[in-house]
Amino acid sequence: MNKILLMLVPILGVLLLGVGVNALADDNLLLAQNSLHLDYKAEKTGWPTVVFDQLKNEFKVSDARLYSMREKKMSYGEISTVLSLAEQMPGGISDKNIQKVLTLRRGDGYEIGWGHVARALKVQVVRAVEHVQKMDAVALFS
Repeated sequence: MNKILLMLVPILGVLLLGVGVNALADDNLLLAQNSLHLDYKAEKTGWPTVVFDQLKNEFKVSDARLYSMREKKMSYGEISTVLSLAEQMPGGISDKNIQKVLTLRRGDGYEIGWGHVARALKVQVVRAVEHVQKMDAVALFS
């Protein structure tokens, strides 16, 4: 019995330490899934204008800003995530903050997860998840 308990202690420790890492992974997974779903629906069902208008209204941004982000081959889910993270930063949504988010995400030749980007910026990735989910739900009923 004592041997079993001794074997379980390190396993429980790893599991407890991994909770924070798992939460970050879950947020990244949720963002990826919802972003893909949003983009698929926008492109395949012919309602990108609904998503475009929703982004404009949700984040109070101009057509020019959204067109600029789309020209950079950003998906609707990525745009929503970037704007959500930038919105939480001091100064809100600005060219400087958007660039900071994108540099962290795609810097050094590799891409890091949104959760890591949010942590580096000291903002909440869960708000980005909520924005993308909201956009996806609105698009469903439009």
